[in-house]
Amino acid sequence: MRRETAEASAAVPVGRLGRPLRLGMAAALALASVGAASAQPAELTVGMAFSSRLPALGSPAAWVSERLETLTDGSLTLALQEPGEAPPPQGLLPAVSAGELDAAYTWPGYDRQHLPAAVLFSAVPFGMKPWAFQAWYRFRGGEALMQEVYAGAGYAVHLELCGLVSPETAGWFRGPVESLQAFDGLDIRFAGLGGDVLARLGADVHRLPDFAINEALEDGVIDATEFSIPVVDQRLGLDQLLKFNLLPGWHQPSSAQYLMVNRARWEALTERQRGLIRLACQAATGRALAEAESANAESLRQQQAYGVRIASIPERVLHQLADVAQTVIREQAEADEAFARVWAAQREFMADYVPWDNRAHVPASVYERLYLEAD
Repeated sequence: MRRETAEASAAVPVGRLGRPLRLGMAAALALASVGAASAQPAELTVGMAFSSRLPALGSPAAWVSERLETLTDGSLTLALQEPGEAPPPQGLLPAVSAGELDAAYTWPGYDRQHLPAAVLFSAVPFGMKPWAFQAWYRFRGGEALMQEVYAGAGYAVHLELCGLVSPETAGWFRGPVESLQAFDGLDIRFAGLGGDVLARLGADVHRLPDFAINEALEDGVIDATEFSIPVVDQRLGLDQLLKFNLLPGWHQPSSAQYLMVNRARWEALTERQRGLIRLACQAATGRALAEAESANAESLRQQQAYGVRIASIPERVLHQLADVAQTVIREQAEADEAFARVWAAQREFMADYVPWDNRAHVPASVYERLYLEAD
């Protein structure tokens, strides 16, 4: 210890023992400031798959943009292109990969026509709850696997998990759903693998963007729809058009959004700039889930006040839907090698996780007795 102090004192010739440490800290801070100031300013143009005004779904991108501008004194900014200004959601991946667009804030389910395995990183019927998805993605290899799958398909992009929302509604209907037969012949807007499940049950599935849903309902093109979490659906006005809101969201127990950056553009950023983006996106992911959970509870209460019936899909029907979903997923895994690898990784994690999940959480019936029953 005395030898280290002597060497430090020799390097900085001062009279007081404590001063070299203070000077060292000051020098480090000065160097950090110089490094930050000397970084080349960077602006990323970001195509939005969702409006930045939609709570928890699009709002994380706006929050990240504001944080980055503040943290870097304006030297690192995101210029958000709202839907209508940017390419359509299904066109964001090709545009970013080709360098026609710096980045996109998107849901990988839109990429499935280019890359079937992408949907598994967005939402899976009867898949992981939000916190389980984060555990798999952050600590069980999901993040590396996602980068590998996109690169292996020839897409020059870097992806950052940047938003995560809780279960969606199972859809808005004109009446209750008591059996699988309710879907046979039904014209319905539905997305992702859940749409494949309903198509297998005889539904005529329409893959409509959010701005086309209300008109399709009013014109009778569709009879039912799903889009997102309750508060987002309410913002779109679905509670004014249909009065049966079904839960639980079996088709999307969690939904993940990402900041997708052109790989060359990403690598041209400094290490500090990349680190700030990663940090802001990680914070935005947790914030989005908290925003969703808070707003959804309030939204359901408001919907009921407006005459919406919050209905539950019977458990026996959920088991039947789960069986169909497993068949659909298994067939897609057989048809696509990358899809099969991702699905195998998720199944391996869930086999490990489900026993913990089953034992760790207090049953909902206990909370109902404590908080919903009269004293």
